[in-house]
Amino acid sequence: MILIINLIVGQLSSAYKKYIKNRNVLMLLETLSVREASEADDKYSASVSCPYPFSILNLLFGTYILSVKNEAHNIIILHLYFLPTMVTSLIIFSVYQVLILPISYAKTVGHKFALMVKNPTGKGSKTASNRLGYAVFFLAFGLPILAANSVVDIYWFLIHLYKMDLDTLQKIKVQESKYGNK
Repeated sequence: MILIINLIVGQLSSAYKKYIKNRNVLMLLETLSVREASEADDKYSASVSCPYPFSILNLLFGTYILSVKNEAHNIIILHLYFLPTMVTSLIIFSVYQVLILPISYAKTVGHKFALMVKNPTGKGSKTASNRLGYAVFFLAFGLPILAANSVVDIYWFLIHLYKMDLDTLQKIKVQESKYGNK
């Protein structure tokens, strides 16, 4: 009897070691198997993806979406539901950009002048006078350059908020990695 219990404990211990080694992979596989069932539906997702304050609007729009069964109308209503979240995220992102701008300017100016003093050597390194020129240039034009970068960041933030073809992009990325095109 003790021998059988020892064999069972040994089997359980072995199985547990295998599970512990592969637990992240197993969890990801299970997550991916559930993802297909929980993905947004092209025609009806607006009726189930409504955030709390707008769920009262779903009485009207949800009935409409379920009766029309149209992809374009579904996307329009999803955009309507997503608009407050998008505006809030955009405001938070923009405020962060404005707050971080002087800090990044001061850090970059200090770094450019420090590089002039430290003067790293090696292939492709610049002379101290070149670095002084870059530091003075950034001292004069750094704020407008960083402000322009912030505008570009906000543009790309908005583009990525509305990116809808992620599955297609992932398939293209996988195909490129298979053929070595990076």
